[in-house]
Amino acid sequence: GLLVGFVYAVCATVLLWALSGPRTAVFVPDDPELQKMAAHALRLASWAVAFASVQILVPRYLQAIGKALEATLLGLSRQILFFIPLVFILPYFLGLNGAWLTISIADFGSGIVCGMRVLTVTRKRSRADAAKLKNIPPPPEQHHH
Repeated sequence: GLLVGFVYAVCATVLLWALSGPRTAVFVPDDPELQKMAAHALRLASWAVAFASVQILVPRYLQAIGKALEATLLGLSRQILFFIPLVFILPYFLGLNGAWLTISIADFGSGIVCGMRVLTVTRKRSRADAAKLKNIPPPPEQHHH
């Protein structure tokens, strides 16, 4: 599921980038300069959409396996750990580009944090499952007459 979501989001990002000009022209057909600015903003704000998919799916997985608090904290990581601090810092140094980049960097950062956590959780679960299997006695032999 996570890999499918990531691949889907990568494809969506490629389309967003490829069609950023025509998409913005729909909203501001009579202003080529604004179209250019909007296309640029769309590209800056969307380069990490694939990582946003990880940040969306991992907390749901953790919720499903009974890790509600961790799911909630990771679900909030994009806004609290990344977006809010970056929206104050990046525009100061990068102007309007910093504001648009805040979106992508927050998606990227929270996606990495969530991805690392899901890898840790799934490894632990795999080891625990393997240990349980080692403790299961073999089935009794059946004698065929």
